[in-house]
Amino acid sequence: MSARVMHYEPTPLPPYTFKTENDRSAYEICLWLQTFSAWGTFADDLNDLGETLMCKTSVTVAARTLGYALIYSPTTKGRDAVAREINGCGKNAEHLAGLAHLYIYGLIRVFRNPKGPTPSVSPVLSPRLSVEVAVNQHRDKMVEDGKTPHSLREQVIHRDRHRCVFTNRADSHNPTHDDVKDLDSAYAEKIEVAHIISQSLTNGISGLSEDAQKKLDWASSAFAILDRFAGIEVKALLGTLYLHSPLNTMMASGTPHDHFDHLYIFFEPFTNENGDIVDNKYRLVQCMKTPYGPLSETVTFTARLLGNKRVDPPSPKLLALHAACVRIAHLSGAADVLEKFDKSSEDHYPVLSKGFKDMSYNPKALEYFQHALHKASMQLTPARSLGLNPVTEFNVNASYAH
Repeated sequence: MSARVMHYEPTPLPPYTFKTENDRSAYEICLWLQTFSAWGTFADDLNDLGETLMCKTSVTVAARTLGYALIYSPTTKGRDAVAREINGCGKNAEHLAGLAHLYIYGLIRVFRNPKGPTPSVSPVLSPRLSVEVAVNQHRDKMVEDGKTPHSLREQVIHRDRHRCVFTNRADSHNPTHDDVKDLDSAYAEKIEVAHIISQSLTNGISGLSEDAQKKLDWASSAFAILDRFAGIEVKALLGTLYLHSPLNTMMASGTPHDHFDHLYIFFEPFTNENGDIVDNKYRLVQCMKTPYGPLSETVTFTARLLGNKRVDPPSPKLLALHAACVRIAHLSGAADVLEKFDKSSEDHYPVLSKGFKDMSYNPKALEYFQHALHKASMQLTPARSLGLNPVTEFNVNASYAH
């Protein structure tokens, strides 16, 4: 048996029954927003922007992003927060567009890393005062002195028994290690540390209009956005090691690592015959039309001692957040938006090191939505023909819907 394949693709929001009035009213707003095909006509000084800017995040993608965020928020507390924010926006298109922008660029994007391994995070990487200020404000979130990616690799490769967690193949750097003596060394692969959250959480999210920024002033950083959606304090969970905590990492070979970083693979909690979740055991799920193989059907993580230090398994809460964002990204169409954004912005970012960019430094990112979400009133134009097919059956994994 191998990993399950689910072909997630942009899909209209389905009929869905929520337990609370708060959730139901928020979802009704998302369904209402979904009935429009375009943001409408803007002020005269924005006419020269044409369709280019609006294609970044269409009204359809925005509506679906908010709706699927409600459906897939992994905790009741997180769902309550999402619903509260949507209800707070009401039917103000500018505010709803701003909220969707935050979820796409401040939530989904922190799990997506199209540029390779996540480097060490350090204040000296930032060329901008605004980011340096953010770093100073969150200094306790940064990597401790002396805690390098090399020491992280030493811990995580020991915990994961010198093998790729996705393929169960041995590390080619040490294919005869006692941990992999049960494996065929002929199939050994180079493995590296993969991060669940792979982008900085301390940077602010640029691109909101002045009015949307005032409305959503709680979203000072990706940390704040992630905390609200998760219903947990991610800072407290990660501790002083920040992104380089074993709770946020695992060992992976090249292609599975790349697919995980591109939100094509996620971990789904394993349930036994009684429907109970088995701690630290997961089913692998691929969500692409041409899946990579062979991947293991299930993965079991275990804590392990390295000397006198306990190396804990990846956090189930972070894996649940990653899984939720994979589903939201593909079902809403936000994955395509991010793919196009990263490609179009490639030449405009100052690359600080492989896999890490300061999005706030990109002039296009600064202007994105700042113009499109101008103070001028947004007028929504009803779709002539949306072709929305009613969804009669829509299942959410029980472990994520509570």
